[in-house]
Amino acid sequence: MTKYKTTSDINGNIKHKNDDSDTESIDSCYYDDMLPVSTVSLATASLVTGVLSLLCYWSTQQADFTFDDNSAILGNKDILPHTPISHLLYNDFWGTKVTSNTSHKSYRPLVVLTFRLSYYLAGGFKPWYFHIVNIVLHTLNSVLLLRVFSLIFHGGYTNNFACPKASLLCGVLFAVHPIHTESVAATVGRADLLCTLFYILSFLCYVKHSHQNSSWIHYALALTFAFTAIFCKEQGITVLGICVAFDIICMLQINVKNFMHLSYNENDASKVIKRVAMTTLATILFLLFRMSIMGSRPPQFQEQDNPASFHENILVRITNYIYIYSINIWLLLTPWWLCFDWAMGCVPVIASLADVRLIAVLMFIVSTLSFAVKVITLLETHTGRVLAMALAFTVVPFLPAMNVFFRVGFVVAERNLYISSIGFILLFVTSLILICQHSIVQKMVKICLVFLIVLYVARSINRSDDWLNESNLFNSGVKVCPSNAKVHYNIGKTNQDADKKDLAIQNYLEAIRLFPKYDQPMNNLGNIYKERKMFVEAEEVLERAVKISPTFATAWMNLGSVKCELKMKEESNKCFQLATTHKRNYPDAYYNWGNTHLDFEEYDIALDKFKMALKLKPDHSHAWLNLILMLGTTGNLKELQWASNEVSKVLPNDRNIVHSLGNSFGKAGDLKAAEKYIKQTIQIDPNFGGAYGNLAVVYHRLKRYEEALPLYEKSLHLEPHSQYMKENYAKLKKTMGRR
Repeated sequence: MTKYKTTSDINGNIKHKNDDSDTESIDSCYYDDMLPVSTVSLATASLVTGVLSLLCYWSTQQADFTFDDNSAILGNKDILPHTPISHLLYNDFWGTKVTSNTSHKSYRPLVVLTFRLSYYLAGGFKPWYFHIVNIVLHTLNSVLLLRVFSLIFHGGYTNNFACPKASLLCGVLFAVHPIHTESVAATVGRADLLCTLFYILSFLCYVKHSHQNSSWIHYALALTFAFTAIFCKEQGITVLGICVAFDIICMLQINVKNFMHLSYNENDASKVIKRVAMTTLATILFLLFRMSIMGSRPPQFQEQDNPASFHENILVRITNYIYIYSINIWLLLTPWWLCFDWAMGCVPVIASLADVRLIAVLMFIVSTLSFAVKVITLLETHTGRVLAMALAFTVVPFLPAMNVFFRVGFVVAERNLYISSIGFILLFVTSLILICQHSIVQKMVKICLVFLIVLYVARSINRSDDWLNESNLFNSGVKVCPSNAKVHYNIGKTNQDADKKDLAIQNYLEAIRLFPKYDQPMNNLGNIYKERKMFVEAEEVLERAVKISPTFATAWMNLGSVKCELKMKEESNKCFQLATTHKRNYPDAYYNWGNTHLDFEEYDIALDKFKMALKLKPDHSHAWLNLILMLGTTGNLKELQWASNEVSKVLPNDRNIVHSLGNSFGKAGDLKAAEKYIKQTIQIDPNFGGAYGNLAVVYHRLKRYEEALPLYEKSLHLEPHSQYMKENYAKLKKTMGRR
């Protein structure tokens, strides 16, 4: 028996369609009749959407690793091939154990696995192999969403490409929307892209199953894709909320006039209700599983990450949250003021009734409530259901970022709007359709649409250029958020890395001025002062940093080095003790601690600290160098032999280390071993003049003068300004002249 489903036109008049036949023309969608766009096929729509997506973001394949890429990719050992792949199951997105108190609890092993694959294919950290994947994923998402938009406009499953013109417009707007630039251009944005891919597949399978002739295989696939999305980003679990919303809004067709206006018979309705219950149960189980992974503890954030959430007054917190929601909506509507980070003064906390931004809060509340009421009253119509689904796609994916269920570590994050933009675009296009009911405005709407798409494409291309390197990115941020301390801090880091220390100092001081409790720029500023031997100034700023953040291990380590330079031995040791207490597996701290004992000629203790650093990081080249040089100076041949055996396992071709072994064995009196390692150095680098000179010194000491002479000459040819070699060469010639 054929079953019929009721739909309604734009004014709510009831129509009947045979869902099993799917023989309606793709042009019969009344939404398309309202839009001033030519009809298209799915293939053409996919081609147009894909090309525009590539046009907007193709330049990002030339981008460097920027901002969070440094921690999540360059600094993440889980991406390296020698790291056991099982570590992906225990560590978070940044390579930290997900159960650790310092973890942000972002458990995304599938994304890290794709990073690992990119590294393998590239043979290293080559940005192109990482960025090209993001570009392809965004294009794929944009094309797949054509089908999602089609099904929502249609009101349920259909084999045809229903409402092609309206769906194409939505797909194009999604493909070119500038708010997506961060997710595409930043390599770490792959989490959003992959999550969205499985999000879309889950929803499509769910809608396919909801069709009366579909099998339960599609329901199982929907849950599988949803579960997979969770392993890409936490936001993925919200797709099950979208699926439940689809059942309630489009299948049961709940509305205010008839609480359960059913288009199906009671048997069909019971199936939908059963599916909703099963999906809700699956959501709860997935949530419990996700919470168990992170140790049932939410992530811990600092006040500067999300200042409003730390305010003691709950009304102030709620007011600021609503204001932040309005900013997100504004960015979706007018994505011109985009910034890589919206924390630390970019959005000051509203704490006074005199703050003019309260107008935006009030407008958001009134407009949101008015719109929600209007949608509820329209739920008996097809348009109302489309609007309700659009609202669900906007709000439900945004729930994890709302600070309602738990505190988040950001104020505004453009990447978190990637999925929510699907719903917002649906709302926007449906609103255009309603406007286009009046034929007099259709021409104007067509012109405005073309202008908007061109504007979005231009803005996306322009914004992509900002993400090509960190200098562009950070300088673009200061134009949007000049009061953001983190922006100035990151510009300072860029200048420091470029050896523009004076500019870096200015940037760090500005960051501290804007946010007096900002410990990171204090630490970096202390390092610059230390390098310039401004030890008193370095001590002062580093002590401020550890006072603000008593568990800041890096600052304690740097303060320990400064105290050593000031000959404050006991205080220096105390600082290193605290650094290694707050961060137990900290090889750099043990290395610097060893240097401190070395300065005070406490060689045995220095040896223990260097060994601890090497135990934690066997390829710590600086620790090996200082340890080897110290052993040569003290003449400790036993330990030197141990060091030579161990370092050859991890750094067999490190020129400086092999050369230092030769010199140290020479100082310790083992000239045979010295000859061996210096010859090995020359094999590694045949143009290293110092190695030839030191080998000449060995032969000189062994009285093998005929062999030493050409080596001195070779050394001076490669390094003609070496005064030490000139003196030794003169001594050798004098000795040979007396024979």
